[in-house]
Amino acid sequence: MGGLWNRVWDLPAPPDVSVRSLSSAVPEIDMVWLRAAPHVQTSLVRDRAWVAWRYCDCPYRAYHLTLAERAGQPAGYAVHSVVQRDNQTSVQIAEIFAPGDRLALRALVRDVIDRARAQDADSVVTHAIPGSSSDRELRRAGFLRGRGGWPLEVIRLDLEIPRPALQEPHAW
Repeated sequence: MGGLWNRVWDLPAPPDVSVRSLSSAVPEIDMVWLRAAPHVQTSLVRDRAWVAWRYCDCPYRAYHLTLAERAGQPAGYAVHSVVQRDNQTSVQIAEIFAPGDRLALRALVRDVIDRARAQDADSVVTHAIPGSSSDRELRRAGFLRGRGGWPLEVIRLDLEIPRPALQEPHAW
């Protein structure tokens, strides 16, 4: 049944976007965030140093980092991990980020799915804000919405960030 599902949702990769695996948080990650600035109203600091600290140097989980490029320019990145538990393999997408570039986002989703298949994974899971570009691309690739969620509290430490921006999840 899973094979049939995958064939139905198997979409071709965008031809002008390439995705490559990274062994570390490279300077191109900073370039992605510089290009993303007009598309992201509110965000944590997520530069190359943050990606290295959060994912590359994580002591308890191995993360895989990939970079999407369009015409040789960094357009987005994804981070995922392979988790094996109770004789099942799950690929968990921790972060997938390509603001303002729908095709780069599509290529990153496709690449993670291909890597999950190569690992013979039983599932691929992630979180996405309903209605966001990530949510739309994940659903286009066949992801289903889960039933749950969890409450989120925001404490505004920088008073220059407008309060309404923090109340709108699509701005994060």
